[in-house]
Formats: sequence, structure tokens, C-alpha cells
Amino acid sequence: MSDRTSSTPSAPSVDLLNQQAAEWLVRRAGDDWTAETQQAWQHWLQQGPAHQRAYAHAERIWEELGGLGALGAQGSAAPAPQAPWQPPQPVAARPLRRRLLWQGMAATVMATAVVWVGTAVQPWKNVRADFHTAVGERRAFVLPDGSRMQLGGDSAVAVHYGADQRRVELLRGEALFDALPVSTAGAAPEPRPFVVAAAQGRTRALGTRFIVERLEKYTRVTGVEHKVQVALDAAPQSSVVVAPGQLVRYDQQGLGPLQAVSGDPGRAWAQGQMVFERMALSDVVARLNRYHSGRIVVGNAALAQRLVSGVFPAADAPAALQAVAQELGARLLHLPGWVLVY
Repeated sequence: MSDRTSSTPSAPSVDLLNQQAAEWLVRRAGDDWTAETQQAWQHWLQQGPAHQRAYAHAERIWEELGGLGALGAQGSAAPAPQAPWQPPQPVAARPLRRRLLWQGMAATVMATAVVWVGTAVQPWKNVRADFHTAVGERRAFVLPDGSRMQLGGDSAVAVHYGADQRRVELLRGEALFDALPVSTAGAAPEPRPFVVAAAQGRTRALGTRFIVERLEKYTRVTGVEHKVQVALDAAPQSSVVVAPGQLVRYDQQGLGPLQAVSGDPGRAWAQGQMVFERMALSDVVARLNRYHSGRIVVGNAALAQRLVSGVFPAADAPAALQAVAQELGARLLHLPGWVLVY
């Protein structure tokens, strides 16, 4: 009598089937579709109703996305009525269908490109950077004066130290600074102010420790230890002092109000945590993209403005994304190289 126990292979998960269906859909829209590929696709479809439902679901998503170019920021179109799944037609009989699928994907790629230009890694910026990190990487650096800087994932800075100022330019991402305080006495006096330039404003250290983060539409400064002074380049006479446990946002329109921060942002940083407090999904995704291997894209403007709260480990961005989607009642479509939140 054999001591082996027989088992039935477990059925693929819905997420896995959805991903496989999306990959088949992308391949069908390409120019390398052959009779052999057609046969393999039909074999995959014939493995069961779950496979057929996954493929029909992927087709509906592409059809909805095909209207993104026309809708712009006004949201997504109402989904078409769900029709029963029909057996696939031979590839030679579907040139128009494939063109429609390609248009849907082109609209999605265009939407992805918009996000990419706004928030993704832009390699040319590294030419200007003195220090930078890759996606998912966190590193500590020592600046020329002995000040310390910790960069989050996919972040870059340029250092401009002169006779009258220690200026660091945050090109993208976020950084925690431990600035050497201004001092005119001691063995190594440092009379030059420490300033971080980011987008349309500048942050001057009145103490030591603070965080600066650049997002797509605004920059935010968080006080950790002592105080910092934040001002816009266009109106340097108008500034705000940020104390520990406070943050301020600014953009080209001006400085926002001071806001209280719950918890200890310095400790959260040290523990590798991402803290979201009523943060728009678009900003949450921008931060997650610094730690996620595949590009994350939000499907429509209304969803992008939904607010998210929570604490998640930066080391497990996919799990954080899954939790955020669950909190919002949104769904994820995994495709090679990127993830759609819709």
C-alpha cells in the first residue's frame, strides 16, 4: 500500500486568471499573433468557465478604457451591459476587433504616459543629481558639511554649497534631513544657513530634523525636531514656521495652512513605514510607485481623489496597494509592467 496521498490541483485564483486573461488580450492586439498562438489561447479558454469569465472581464475593461482619451479628467464612462460570453472567433475574422482593442490599450498607455511624465522615474534627472536612489531603495548619505540625509525610494537631490548658503535641491521623491545647526563658535563653526529647495519653495532649517516630499501637484514639509521656515520663491517675505509634529503643503498657488501630524514621523521613517492621513489616492499611488516594481495607474479622476488613511510598510508595496484598494472598494488589474486601479 503506497503512503502517497493523492490530491487534486487547486484551481487558479481569480487574480491569477485575470492577469493571464489581460496578458492574452495584450498579445492578441499585437502583430505577432500566429495560428499556433491562436490554438494556445483557445486551449486556455477551454479550461473552464472561470477562464472564459476572466477573459470577458478583461475585454470589458479594455472597452471602458477606450474612452479615456475623450473623457479626460471628467471620469470614466458608464460600463456597457454585460453580455454572455461568446466563443472566440478565428483570428483572421477579427481585424476590426483587434484594432478596437489596440485603441483601448493606446488610450490606457496614453493615460499611463501622463502619470509617468508627472511622477515616474525620469532618468535624465539623475544627470543633475549628486545623490539618488532606485525604486524600492532607501539610503543614508553624509553631505559635505557633515549634515545627514536619508533618501526614500526613487528620490534624487542635487547639492549646491556656496560661501553664503548650504543649499540642497530635492529633484524628486522625499528626504529626511538632519542638518548641522548654524553656529559661529566651536572648533568647526558653520555660519551658513541650511536650505532645501523643492519645486516652487524653500525650507530653511531653524533647528535640525525635517522631511521634505515632492508630489505631483504639491510639496509638503514635515517638522520632526526643532523648527523649519518655509517660503515660496515668488513671495519670500511670506513664510510659515513649522514646528515638530506639524506639516505644511505648498504649490504654485501658495502656502497651505499648518496641519497637525499624528504619531512620530521620524520614528515612522526609521521603521520604514508609509503613513497616509486622509491622503488622496493619486498621492498615495505616487508614494507607492517609489517602492513598487510595476507602475501603478489610477483609472479615473474621481477615484484618484478618494481619501486614504492607514500605515503600511514601504518594503511591501504590493500588499499596501492591495489593502488600499480593498479599503476603497476598488479593483486591481495586473498587466506586465504595471497595475491599473479602477
